[in-house]
Amino acid sequence: MVKKLGKTFDIRTVRNHLEHIDARCLGFLSKKDEKKKISRPISDFGNFINDNFSFNGKQFPSGKAGLAELKSIYKELIGILRRKYASKDPHFLWREQSEKRYKAIMKALKKSGVLNYG
Repeated sequence: MVKKLGKTFDIRTVRNHLEHIDARCLGFLSKKDEKKKISRPISDFGNFINDNFSFNGKQFPSGKAGLAELKSIYKELIGILRRKYASKDPHFLWREQSEKRYKAIMKALKKSGVLNYG
């Protein structure tokens, strides 16, 4: 899962560039470069090229296809968490059943006209 996410999205790099934009303005691409005073020319400071975000000439997916892939990865992760952990927690299962009952009751009340929302 982590490898798949890392292959698709280099979130850490994008986040670091944006969090340390002040250092990037001085040409430091990493903390190590900044400590050693190694300044490099940076070609761009965050642009959108088609469906990608670009920083220093490197493009990162940010369009609909990338978001769909990210959604798929997170749904897979939620499934794993549900199977391995949540489904074994009786409190979680009780809350889940309570929520289903609540939704069914609310739907029936709305359908019967008891609850009318504007």
